[in-house]
Amino acid sequence: MKRTTATIACVGFLMTVLAAVPRADASSVHAAPISLVNPSPTQLLFLQAPPDRAQTLPRGAGRLTVSNSLTNTLLVEEGGPATGIIDMEMLRTTVDFNYGLSDRFELNLSMPLAMSGSGILDHMILDVEQAFGNARKVREEESPGQYHFDIRRGGRRIIGSDDRATGPGDLAVRLKALLLHEGESTPALATRLGLKLPTGRRSRSLGSGGTDVGLGLLLEKHFGPVAAFLNADVIFPGSIDDPEVDTKTFYQAMFGLSYPFNDAWSAGAQVAYTSRPFSGTGLTMLDRRIVDLLLGVTYQRPGGFFVQAGTMEDIIDSVDAGADITFFLNLGWHF
Repeated sequence: MKRTTATIACVGFLMTVLAAVPRADASSVHAAPISLVNPSPTQLLFLQAPPDRAQTLPRGAGRLTVSNSLTNTLLVEEGGPATGIIDMEMLRTTVDFNYGLSDRFELNLSMPLAMSGSGILDHMILDVEQAFGNARKVREEESPGQYHFDIRRGGRRIIGSDDRATGPGDLAVRLKALLLHEGESTPALATRLGLKLPTGRRSRSLGSGGTDVGLGLLLEKHFGPVAAFLNADVIFPGSIDDPEVDTKTFYQAMFGLSYPFNDAWSAGAQVAYTSRPFSGTGLTMLDRRIVDLLLGVTYQRPGGFFVQAGTMEDIIDSVDAGADITFFLNLGWHF
């Protein structure tokens, strides 16, 4: 009886605390997931579905975001008809512009700029892995500070670049439509349509060389101050213009939570699932699905300026298929 009473008291106290936390305004970034796509170099060739909320910006409102991410990737597979090595870091800056066309339609333009190289994180990652006793053999055998991006089939390169690549990626255009506003017991529901145009150079692996189309559904529901998000997207990639590479329809899903501590600070956690656009390559780094965990914090100032920072890492058994770790810093402005 005492244990039951104590439990009820704790639950009541927690509900009181949650009720005291201000709920994020609809135009606030505290009420939205952090927009960061899967950072694996091979996945970045294609259209992706960035985490987003269902609610649209009000008519005439806008948001400009400059997203900066640093990603370290080490993947090695040898001994078969297909071989691959990705040993690199990529600094990626994406400029996103969102605009409320009406109270139910929102336009997004997204343009990335990528710079790949040998990087600076190799020693740090190895030290952390060894400290926790789970260092990968390929990481221990790696020569830090190297750059390799070379995936071959039958001895011929199908994806990769001899030199460190810098340049624009593929331009993405998205339109989001709000179908249902959030009710007392029902979530907000929206759909979105995405189009990727081949503006990145295929020869430098800055783009796939094809046009991709995506279609998705977005759900959003608030539980007191906590905002929950669910995204589900299907993407139809264009041809990668190589007879050795077949592409197929792939899927992405994201579940996220956001919690505002006050009007200035919030924290978010997101789990994302990504199937792969490649078909039967025989390489884990191309064929295996990827599961990522993102943890981040947001600081928003009066006037609409905001900063987001955090990390994303592959989890479960995605270690041989995705990027090792990503650190991000986003700067933005609501207007």
